[in-house]
Amino acid sequence: MNLDIDSEAIRVLQETSQALQACAQRLQQARTHLPGQPSDFRRAVELLHQSVCQGGKVVITGVGKSGKIGQKLVATFLSVNILAMFLHPTEALHGDLGMVGPHDTVLALSYSGKTEELLAVVPFVRQRGAHLVGLGGEVNSPLGHAVDAWLDARVSSEATPEIPAPTVSTTVALAVGDALAVCLMQLCACTPQVFSSNHPGGALGRALQTVSCSKLATTSHPSPVSQADPLEHHRMVSSDIDPPLVKFTCKESQNNVSTLPSVTSVTSSLFLTPPDSPPNERPSQVFAYNKTCNQSFEAERT
Repeated sequence: MNLDIDSEAIRVLQETSQALQACAQRLQQARTHLPGQPSDFRRAVELLHQSVCQGGKVVITGVGKSGKIGQKLVATFLSVNILAMFLHPTEALHGDLGMVGPHDTVLALSYSGKTEELLAVVPFVRQRGAHLVGLGGEVNSPLGHAVDAWLDARVSSEATPEIPAPTVSTTVALAVGDALAVCLMQLCACTPQVFSSNHPGGALGRALQTVSCSKLATTSHPSPVSQADPLEHHRMVSSDIDPPLVKFTCKESQNNVSTLPSVTSVTSSLFLTPPDSPPNERPSQVFAYNKTCNQSFEAERT
């Protein structure tokens, strides 16, 4: 087989890039054509944000390659301190539906919108009072008609049209999901300290710890910890840098999310163990959501 490998790789990358650009252009066109109405992307972000502010979580589901993309998105949400879980549709029908609560939003990935295993779960998600957001390529599909918001990730073709293996479509789905996570992260005001606390290991964790240690060196009260105990040293370093209380603000819709003429400011807090706690009493991060709204409204749309 005579194949110019470099040219083929360039073609695949160019087609993928063009699909991403087309996706962004469709979102831009939606804003232009419907200036007085929220786009489906905005509505999806608002639904997920409402779940976070109410103490719920993001539940992501899908099978096959879509399921793999969903699992990566769960990891992204968790890294920015947004509670998320992956729900396999088949396992959901055999007990795992217990993870879905009335304040949750389920993000369902299916390019065709016709995945049988996924569609079988939809009625039970609705019964539990959770919101449903779809991400895929066919809005005029059973899943597209069942959701509260649809994230358009359609593509003109895969990288190998003669063998339609999910390639370009999964990349676009991943990018749309990442955009969703970034928007939600900014609404919830995730801080570098919180992000750092979620990455204690690996190359990224070491890089973040290096930055944290350099910050500690500039403080006027170094911790008198023996270097003979590296775990104790790490605990004290983390406690000295990360504040005991990291506050961030959620903006929750007052009533119907679909209308959203205004939003309500809801203060949420992430409590960490105080620096003087013994090592064996330092728990993982615990979320405590302050349900008290201050009744001050900010205009979200112009």
